[in-house]
Amino acid sequence: MIVLTEPVQVKNLTRIKCQHVRFEANEERGQEWVEVYCEFGFLDDGTFYAYPLPGTLESVRYFKFENGMHPERPGTALGRCSVCNRWHFAKAGPCEEQGCSGIVEPFPSYNRFRNKVNASAERDVFKATEAFLVDKDGTEGQRFPDPYDIGNVRPLIDGEA
Repeated sequence: MIVLTEPVQVKNLTRIKCQHVRFEANEERGQEWVEVYCEFGFLDDGTFYAYPLPGTLESVRYFKFENGMHPERPGTALGRCSVCNRWHFAKAGPCEEQGCSGIVEPFPSYNRFRNKVNASAERDVFKATEAFLVDKDGTEGQRFPDPYDIGNVRPLIDGEA
C-alpha cells in the first residue's frame, strides 16, 4: 500500500456552468442547431473551478438543440403527439397511444431554445441558456423526456439558474 504525501480530496461538485454556446443557422442547407457545453465544478471564494466527475473523469456536459432531435442524445429522434402531447422517440407518424388519432410531429427543440434566448430580458446568452436548461419558471418547452425512459419528463439539469 502506498501512502500519498498529498492525499487526493474528494470534491463536492455543487455547480454546473455554461461555458460555450455555438449557433449554427444555415437555412439554405436546413442546418439549424445550438451546441451547449457545460462544466461540472465547485465554487471557492466566488471562483468557479471545473472538476471532472470521479466516476467518468469527464467535466463537460453536452447538449445539442436541433428540431426533431433529443438534446441529450444527438441523432435520436424526438417527437410529440399533436393531440395527446405524448412523447415519442420518432420524428413523425401516427401516435401509439391507445385510442389517440393524433400525429407525431418533430419536437421544435431549436426553435424553443432560440425563442427563449431572444425573449430574455437580459442579453446574456449564457444566463438565458442556464435558465432554459433548468426550467426555472416551469414553462412548457424546457422539459424533455429522459433519453432512455420516455415516460420520465424533467428539466435537463436539476437545479437553479
